[in-house]
Amino acid sequence: MRRRRAVVLALASSLALVSSGGCKKKRDKDKSKTTTPATDETTKRDPSTTPTEPAAETLTIHMTAESDANAGRPLYTIVRAVTLKDFVEDGYQDIVSLVIEPDETVLASFLVFPGTEQQVTIAKPKSKTVGVYCLLTKASGTSWKRLFEQPEVIEVVVGREQLLTEGSQ
Repeated sequence: MRRRRAVVLALASSLALVSSGGCKKKRDKDKSKTTTPATDETTKRDPSTTPTEPAAETLTIHMTAESDANAGRPLYTIVRAVTLKDFVEDGYQDIVSLVIEPDETVLASFLVFPGTEQQVTIAKPKSKTVGVYCLLTKASGTSWKRLFEQPEVIEVVVGREQLLTEGSQ
């Protein structure tokens, strides 16, 4: 009789928990899943009345690598927002280190294969000058980098051991 009474009490307390919404932990967890009226209101807005953000301006970089570019080896290209002073002072090893650890000036980094054309589109930088650096294996002087002032589109042709485009576009 005692045993039957214990079972009945256990069942009764289980039913009481179920009808009251379960234990406190479960109720608290369920409350976190409910949405507030403010959230529901934002999802009910008419999409035609929501303000749209203006389309971000973009900068397109066209890369053409001749078939013997970089002696037939792929090369890294780094695109940076720079000042004229920074561009002049940039050494080859400084730019190589940006492949591994890019800083806030790096706008894009990508690999170019010989005999291919590649187009990369990035958000237009706030900087008025953009440096394009191609890490050629036999780079000399400044043959591996170009500065573009206020570019709309950048076009670069990579030759065997140098960039073939001159100046800004």
